[in-house]
Amino acid sequence: MKTYKSKFGYTVVIFTCLVCLYPIFSGYTQGSTFLEKPFPIGVLLFCIVLVLYLNFDTQYTIQDSQLKVRCGFLYQRTFDVNSFTSVKRTNNLISSPAPSLQRLEIKYGNYGSLIISPENEKQFAADLVRINPTIHNSL
Repeated sequence: MKTYKSKFGYTVVIFTCLVCLYPIFSGYTQGSTFLEKPFPIGVLLFCIVLVLYLNFDTQYTIQDSQLKVRCGFLYQRTFDVNSFTSVKRTNNLISSPAPSLQRLEIKYGNYGSLIISPENEKQFAADLVRINPTIHNSL
């Protein structure tokens, strides 16, 4: 069994913090009544905490020719490595269990696609190819 942590998504975290903290600081500097309402501020702070949590709790585990992908409590799924056909880098921004924008796309089956962001991409791909030598590795 080998577990890979996800790359930390600095871009996503910074963007989320800016978007969520702007209304709070803007309201503070302009004396807005927005700051007197705890619910909207709580929602904005919850969004920041959720993005941080998902960055720290996303991992990919290879065990017994299975790839287990876990992204916090939101996404947990197991894939058969023997069904994988290719691994390549991608810039696809689609929602996926990949907190970082430096991503890998794994094709499986006829039309399946999985986008992830393991820390050590080359070693991760090599481990997949070791299990299934038919995977086309483009790294």
